[in-house]
Amino acid sequence: YGVFDEHHWDIQLNGKRIKLRSNLTCSYYKVSMSQGRPEFIKQLNTEASREMLAALKLSEHNTTGYPLEVISLGLPYLIVPITHGINQAAINHSSFEALLAQHGAKFVYVLDVVNKEGRTWDNQGSVEDIATGSAAGPAAYYLHKHKLLDASQTQTNSSTALPSSSKALSFTLAQGRFVGRPSTMDVSIKTHNNVIEDIIVRGQVEKVAAINFV
Repeated sequence: YGVFDEHHWDIQLNGKRIKLRSNLTCSYYKVSMSQGRPEFIKQLNTEASREMLAALKLSEHNTTGYPLEVISLGLPYLIVPITHGINQAAINHSSFEALLAQHGAKFVYVLDVVNKEGRTWDNQGSVEDIATGSAAGPAAYYLHKHKLLDASQTQTNSSTALPSSSKALSFTLAQGRFVGRPSTMDVSIKTHNNVIEDIIVRGQVEKVAAINFV
């Protein structure tokens, strides 16, 4: 539903509802996606982590001890946190989709936790995505859980008019520069008593197709 250049959608996705809002500007749409509460699925053990890192041309040297975790906000991603070496990451496994499935994940998201930059591909490793909203939420949960976001960004009872027990934390996630199309997504994490209530991903998009539901 909507009027003029602003529209809203409620989309049922894998047992949960996702709320979308779009605003049309002169040349593109501003879109926000409210993803709701995240679901923690699994933390990989040492052996499984080593296997997964090798399948991505990475090693424990790149992770600096941060755990690999599967997180979902409707679509389960394996978050592979690294502190350096994102440029060398690539899928290097003949059955990568099956490897992910062993841990309940559909896709992988390699996340530079220092520079807040991510990379993801189709499971054959042949196509790299430019900006992945469904991965931004799990990445935000991971960064919040492991206290990897700047606490100075936290807003309490300020312009957001939040109650004292609630907080809003925002950051920018980069993606796409390795395929020549650098993109950014603005991510907001809303918490109540330090429990995440909602994660909102915002970005600029262009219309590439029209779909009619029948």
